[in-house]
Amino acid sequence: MGSLHRMARRSRIINRGASAPHHPLLERTTPMTYTADSQRHFITTMVYNAIDGLDGTNFAMNKSQKANALEVLVVKKPNGGSGNCSKAGSKIIIINLSYWQIKNVISGKYENGHKCFDDKVLDSHVYWNEYKSFDANQKCGGMFVATGDVDHGNTIQVLHEVSHYVQYTLYKSDRTKWAWMRKPHGEGFIRIYSILREKFCNDPATRAMFIETCKDREWVELVDALMAA
Repeated sequence: MGSLHRMARRSRIINRGASAPHHPLLERTTPMTYTADSQRHFITTMVYNAIDGLDGTNFAMNKSQKANALEVLVVKKPNGGSGNCSKAGSKIIIINLSYWQIKNVISGKYENGHKCFDDKVLDSHVYWNEYKSFDANQKCGGMFVATGDVDHGNTIQVLHEVSHYVQYTLYKSDRTKWAWMRKPHGEGFIRIYSILREKFCNDPATRAMFIETCKDREWVELVDALMAA
């Protein structure tokens, strides 16, 4: 119970915008340390905190739905091949650490994306595009990521996929009430994703604190305990 209490407290720290404690694990991820094993706990903790961040909204998940997110989470880093993407539904959350946009962040070059985004240029950054239907959205559209900042890139894709998980979990729970959640990148998804992006990612200082908190050893240990329960 003490561990869960501390976890709840740390979640409130994130949501209030207060500073999280510093810890040696909080060093920025670099390509040299970027492996599935080194990132798995960080991604898992980020998923948990993102879903927790919807508490108090119309899209809040219950205890069982939160636990299920951790159970269905898959963190992978394939060398290549087909299906090189991240995706999520009510029964799966896949975070691909070698997703093509992550590769762009590492290389510092915008490649393999749609040509309509080729003019998105900023020194020492690459453009992380969203689907064309909402890329221009001020709250959850595309954004620039500093070259090499894979933590920022993974924050974007985790929040995107968590939004899908929540979207389809709600739809599955009541297909009449949540009928507007059915469209993959429709109004329901946009509203959830906008909340998460605004709360955890769009502001640089807020994003840094979110990443820092998700790398803290205490969080890693607590999420481990939840998954083992």
